[in-house]
Amino acid sequence: NAQLVTIGSNVRILQHARIEALNCGQGKAKVLIGDQVHIGHNLFITARSLVKIGNGCLLSDNVAIIDNSHTYDPEVSPTSGQVTTASIIIGENVTIYRNVTILAGVSVGKGSVIAAGSVVRCDVPDYALVAGAPAIFKKWMHVS
Repeated sequence: NAQLVTIGSNVRILQHARIEALNCGQGKAKVLIGDQVHIGHNLFITARSLVKIGNGCLLSDNVAIIDNSHTYDPEVSPTSGQVTTASIIIGENVTIYRNVTILAGVSVGKGSVIAAGSVVRCDVPDYALVAGAPAIFKKWMHVS
């Protein structure tokens, strides 16, 4: 549905990518993918509010971008539909390597790099390299 998922020009999406906007009766979910984005094999994006990917990004294989989570209450089944959501914004020219998970409410700054296998649960500043589970700042990327 073009109202829910918008894909820019010159976007390459490899096999088995799954991109979904789940309105669940609220009518607000959107996935916006900018121009000249490369999406690797087995990418998984699920949005209940907003997932926005800026122009010129590279998302490698097995990347998961999930803007929602089930709430935890030991007295209530996790399948009861109790879900929280917060937008994910990925800036321009971001590189996200294999097997990365980006969780709800995260903003990733332009020109940043997320190392393979990282779990991103906090914002990433512009031109930063982050790595690990949870992802932490490692160094600034050179800006010419």
